[in-house]
Amino acid sequence: MADNLSETRISIRGETIQLRTDLPGEKLKTLATYVTNTMDRLDPKESLPAHKLSLLTSLSLAEEVGEVREAARQQTEKVRDRIAKLNAMLDEVLESR
Repeated sequence: MADNLSETRISIRGETIQLRTDLPGEKLKTLATYVTNTMDRLDPKESLPAHKLSLLTSLSLAEEVGEVREAARQQTEKVRDRIAKLNAMLDEVLESR
């Protein structure tokens, strides 16, 4: 696993850090940009202390993750229901032969 690690420098709201990770550098930079944009949306005047903004950002991103998971769960449930209905229809057709 350690062989897959690479170092990438990212910037989040002006704070630059170097990370050693197995994520591709461009992916990490995209994530950093998303975090920065979320922080800018939550604190457009840059008036909150960094630790409070970090907590708010974490909660906001966690809420987004929760919404996406719920939407995926609902979609999966719809697909499963549809598959079950199609299987039942197929069974009827096969039994009628």
